[in-house]
Amino acid sequence: MELGTLYEVYPDDTNLLGLDYNQGERIFIRLRSAIDEYLPLPQIIDIMLHELAHVEHPNHGPGFVMLWEQLRWEFGYNSGNGNRQDHSGIHISDQLIIPDKTDANTTVCPI
Repeated sequence: MELGTLYEVYPDDTNLLGLDYNQGERIFIRLRSAIDEYLPLPQIIDIMLHELAHVEHPNHGPGFVMLWEQLRWEFGYNSGNGNRQDHSGIHISDQLIIPDKTDANTTVCPI
């Protein structure tokens, strides 16, 4: 699975939690609620795993569900066994990317 860039998304639609463009070329995940508080970490992780499953399966069919469940299991197993790598201090972005809902174009906003 080859991935491109991960972005934070903050759409007006509060039900939109993540997007996958072009099989992982760009993945957008919501980190904050409508009142600008961070979502709980377990929810953010599940959103990310959901979008990773979409890299292989664009629709919510049986293959998608099986892969999403496998990713959840692997994450839980590895987290429970202390298999964590420290990536603290890695610079992610100076921009907030807001995808246009009508097409794949995006709006870039400095943060």
